[in-house]
Amino acid sequence: MDMVKRYTFNPRRLIFESVFTFALVGFAIWFTIKAVLLFPPTAPLFFFLLLFFSGLVAILYQQIKTLLVLKQYYQFDSYKTITLSADRLTFNMGQDDLDIHINSDKVVKVEIYEGQHWGRFQGFSYIILHTINKQKIIITQFTVPLLVQDKIFKKFLRKKPRKYFKKRFNFIDLN
Repeated sequence: MDMVKRYTFNPRRLIFESVFTFALVGFAIWFTIKAVLLFPPTAPLFFFLLLFFSGLVAILYQQIKTLLVLKQYYQFDSYKTITLSADRLTFNMGQDDLDIHINSDKVVKVEIYEGQHWGRFQGFSYIILHTINKQKIIITQFTVPLLVQDKIFKKFLRKKPRKYFKKRFNFIDLN
């Protein structure tokens, strides 16, 4: 017998990414000060520091884009709770003062957006449920961790037309 399934927003990742970014910048500043103070100013040192900062800028660029995606996902999913009924035909979503109740037959189509896995900057996934009354419901992987592969969620969305999209940095686009 199936039981009611509840998903709750998990906010841990943004804190880790923020701390990692500040640690990376702190290490770069510390390393530069040490290199300048310990070694005489020569052409190889300047060349090495130029290469070091080029690599650091590339990593920071990717890290900042990751932080922007995370911030956007948190904006859509903060304090969200999703509950699927035991028969998997009813969907309830609560967030702040908003409470949405949808039956499976009211979902017209599903758009699935998957982020490409790219090293440490892993992919982010989200889906948009389109309802009969033109409402769009966004669910990210921070509320439903195995969003695309979740068997319980698949049962709710079975036989619904789907569109798949794959992006490198998966900003949520509502257009």
